Amino acid sequence: MVIGLCKLCREQRGLIDSHLLPKSAYKQLRGRIAGRQSPVILNPLTGTAFSSDAQVTQFLLCKECEDLFSKKGERQLGKLWSTERGFALRDSLHKLKPIASKRHVTAYNANEIADLDSLFYFAISVFWRAEVWGWEGRSNGGALGAKYSEMFRSFLLQKGEITDAYLIVSVNSNSRYDYIMSFPTARKEYGGVLHMFLVPGLRFELLIGKAIHRTLAEVFKMQGRVLINMFEFEKTPMFAQWSIFANCGADIKGKLKIQTAEIRAGREVVK
Repeated sequence: MVIGLCKLCREQRGLIDSHLLPKSAYKQLRGRIAGRQSPVILNPLTGTAFSSDAQVTQFLLCKECEDLFSKKGERQLGKLWSTERGFALRDSLHKLKPIASKRHVTAYNANEIADLDSLFYFAISVFWRAEVWGWEGRSNGGALGAKYSEMFRSFLLQKGEITDAYLIVSVNSNSRYDYIMSFPTARKEYGGVLHMFLVPGLRFELLIGKAIHRTLAEVFKMQGRVLINMFEFEKTPMFAQWSIFANCGADIKGKLKIQTAEIRAGREVVK
């Protein structure tokens, strides 16, 4: 155990080796890969692709705060996302009547989903962790800014509320692409700052700002702070960018390079 300052409660305590994304998410990824091989890591910053079981952890929180994150968000999320046994949230949406549909996105009435508070708390906990986190010599800090960083911390401690922050939870409709995970990123969009990450079967997008696009603002005004939709991930620009990088732009390393060469050689034999 490491003694240090807990980033959440800001008390000097024994710290837990915390995960940026849930430990169980890594288990789900490995369980979905044929032969339970190591997941493939795509890193656009270094231009590389490689297989690894490494998990991103840091001594960040005390046991009490870690347990709070589990109780309020991660534990319930584990009952909703895509697993080897099924995908409860997707099954729930299939039983509901859509309220709108456009291209590869189908929207549902978020008020018909019982676990919105847990989904919101979980998302806020991940985006806040990314704000105060550093990994691989880099830091994602600064994307929230001092105002929202403190607002999120107070909310996670159940001592305050969050304003001007709206969550979109997108459920992947194609089980073939449920085993994808990504760390939090942020970019300016829709008149605010859009924060995003993926866990098995789910994409979380948090739009922050007082001047978000009027159309979106009206939708959130009617639906509340969380929107739920089902989308075809393989038809998104993000998926196209990742596919191009994985197939053409990445410098393939280690065991993955050997496996890729064997697959290509096998295809040549078939031809």
